[in-house]
Amino acid sequence: MAARGWAGAKAWADATRGMAPTLIGGSKKKNGLDLAQPKSRKRWLELGVDPSYVQKDAPGPDFEGTPRLTLEMCARLQDFPDEWSFAGNRQSRFRQIANAFPPRMARMVGLCIQRALSGEEVDLHAALRAPLFQKIDVPELAKLTAAQREDEDDLEQYENAFTFAAE
Repeated sequence: MAARGWAGAKAWADATRGMAPTLIGGSKKKNGLDLAQPKSRKRWLELGVDPSYVQKDAPGPDFEGTPRLTLEMCARLQDFPDEWSFAGNRQSRFRQIANAFPPRMARMVGLCIQRALSGEEVDLHAALRAPLFQKIDVPELAKLTAAQREDEDDLEQYENAFTFAAE
């Protein structure tokens, strides 16, 4: 939200807590860039986000009101790294982002399936910290160095979500 110098970005971020609803939208049926159906619209508004449209740019320095997400913000919410690119027009890119299965979650589901089928022990915490979009070898997860185990605060939500899989 602060990418273009919005003066209210820090106050907005401090007040925005909790889990966001699942990104939806971009369907041919809806024919738009709307983030929410009626049930999740209320939750987006509670988080301080106007879900009615995906904005082209982050709020400017003098912006007042309830901000909207950009495509880049939506991609971050879906766990895509900033350098990931999507193809097509805005609606097509939004559809790709909103319909995506978050990459880190996909990795965890795959590793849980691998563990269930092979009986191999899988260190899910190390798998969460492994670089995205790089092949990982289950036995090698134990060898990740402390330097590779960054962003622990950001990953805490994922670890909590997958605790059930480790038990």
